Amino acid sequence: MLGPKALQSTNYRSEFDVGHASRHTTAMPSRASRGGKRADPIQNALRIVEEATGVILKPAEGKNPHAQALSALGASKGGKARAANLSKKRRKEIAEKAAKARWRASKAQS
Repeated sequence: MLGPKALQSTNYRSEFDVGHASRHTTAMPSRASRGGKRADPIQNALRIVEEATGVILKPAEGKNPHAQALSALGASKGGKARAANLSKKRRKEIAEKAAKARWRASKAQS
């Protein structure tokens, strides 16, 4: 077991020592290393392919029409399916809450 002299000689500090700059080592970086602009392995692979082929690979611009069509299909079903699963009492509660919120918003603007 280490005695008090051994603790002092190894420069251990107690949890109550506050304000000492010596508690922080200079060997540790001040922030996480990011590894440059492309630290992600996928991005590194993309950079290597771009350098090897000489072609800059960019993602397609604009929105994917197939994804938009799928989204529209799901959106058109969503509200109707939810309303069908709700009881009449619950639909009424939701409608009253929405009406109160609209009135609150209109009063706040005037």
